[in-house]
Amino acid sequence: MMKKLIRVFIVDDHPMVIEGMSSMLQREPSLEIAGHAMNAASCLGFFINNLADVVLMDINLPDKSGIDLCKELKDKIPDLKILGISNFDQGSYVREMMNQGGSGYVLKNVSKEELLTAIHSVYNGKQYLSPDAGQAMRKETERQKELPLITKREKEVLV
Repeated sequence: MMKKLIRVFIVDDHPMVIEGMSSMLQREPSLEIAGHAMNAASCLGFFINNLADVVLMDINLPDKSGIDLCKELKDKIPDLKILGISNFDQGSYVREMMNQGGSGYVLKNVSKEELLTAIHSVYNGKQYLSPDAGQAMRKETERQKELPLITKREKEVLV
């Protein structure tokens, strides 16, 4: 029996990133590149008639945030695994991506080996944060703890 290939779909607004990731992953025996999109509309269009197992999702797209697109895709296809990919290492982005249904988050400076680990991890139902993304999320959690809680009325006064 043949082992099932993991179908990977890439969403990024930079052709060089798409081509780079595609060429990096296309020779992997466990993966198949299902396709790519350069914006949210094209991505949503792909999933009308096609399927993928893992989406590599840039969080900064021209027509919609990748974080919003993640939520939209997860609402339509709950089993889809979405791996946020970005240059942004702020914990707030990482947390938001995960809160909207993302299965993981890696920075664009990861190695091929780490990207493969991330893809396989999320495909197998685990969450994956690259070390930099994990550290950013921990810092964000600490920062959130330090913020004072204010009442609804105090917020109104501030506004």
